[in-house]
Amino acid sequence: MNNTAICSHETYETEMNKSTYLQNARNQVNIISCSPCKKNFTSQGSFETHQRSGKHKQNVVRKATEDVRQLQIENEEEETERDNTSVTAAKANADDEESAVPEDAQYCTACKAAFSSEKDFINHAQTEKHEIALKTAELAKERKEELDRQDQTHATINYDDDDEDMEVDEVDSDEWEEEDDAVAIQQEKDNRKPLPLSVCLLCGKKSANLIDNLGHMEREHSFNVPHQDAGDLEKLHNYLGEKVGQRHQCLECSKEFSSLSACRLHMLDKPHLAIRFEGEFDQFFDISKIMSQVHLPYNPAENDIFAFPLPNGTSLTHRDLKRYFNQRLYLQPTSAGIKRLTGSVTAKAITHLGKSSEDKSIQVLRRDNQRRARDINIMHKTKDKKKLDVGTSANKLQTHFRLQVINAG
Repeated sequence: MNNTAICSHETYETEMNKSTYLQNARNQVNIISCSPCKKNFTSQGSFETHQRSGKHKQNVVRKATEDVRQLQIENEEEETERDNTSVTAAKANADDEESAVPEDAQYCTACKAAFSSEKDFINHAQTEKHEIALKTAELAKERKEELDRQDQTHATINYDDDDEDMEVDEVDSDEWEEEDDAVAIQQEKDNRKPLPLSVCLLCGKKSANLIDNLGHMEREHSFNVPHQDAGDLEKLHNYLGEKVGQRHQCLECSKEFSSLSACRLHMLDKPHLAIRFEGEFDQFFDISKIMSQVHLPYNPAENDIFAFPLPNGTSLTHRDLKRYFNQRLYLQPTSAGIKRLTGSVTAKAITHLGKSSEDKSIQVLRRDNQRRARDINIMHKTKDKKKLDVGTSANKLQTHFRLQVINAG
């Protein structure tokens, strides 16, 4: 009976331990946590569903941003600390260097050289190089002072005594630039002045009078005014001086330039050195005087040849007939024409002209010439054949060799 009780007690303890283990196993749960969202999940499926949600993704991005910002702050703090350390070290080195510089150190401003002692500086001051540097510095200083005085003199503005005092307000740099541009434009306009009668239009040389000026331009620049006896030279030259000097325009093509020198250079290089008595210059010429000098050799109404001969021999015609008047037809002499007509090439075309001085027709003369040419050909062939036979028999066909004849005398 006691044995039965003991067995029952052991069995009871074993069963109790087993039941406790099973109970603990049932209560134990597998917990999965999400650090960005700060949430816990009891199953893998619910955790994966949470990871696919938009809120989890937003929390992940926010967490990453915070981490990056924290790293940047730490790096900035490290760099600031490093810079402070380097500045402190640099100050310490500078203090050491200043303490190392001797108290009697000297510096030469003229030569831009430093010396560690006063004795070295005195020795340097006695050298020729130092004296030259001092003289150069003095000359540069005097030159600078002179330039400053000139600038102040040119910058001084003189007002009339009757003018009232004016207060100048402060203006910005843009307004000053606009005023400078306006002054430059006004000066350029003021410089545009007509050229006088005695000044050359092409080089600016000044002569005694208008006639000498026209002669100079004709000799030096080949500039000639046509029909001077029929034109008003004074008014014409005034107009040309205004056109070149004031408007800076070319005399021939009327092209405008920015300066007088550019206009003159253009006219000399082209060269544009001709003016006409028509167009813009017809007002300075008397056409009646010009036409009175022209003598017509014929009456155009009676002789309609589509050409108008000028006094210098040139023919004036319509531009549509240019190709015909540009032809160059040269007349051959009579002897050349007779030779061409009596040649063998054109003999067939002139058989109807009759007989020659020997009372023979052209056909008879042609037959005689052909017979004579045939006889001469036969004679040359016979001579060549005989020469070949003789050379073959004597074995001397190479007749181009010189004969070796010895002159005994």
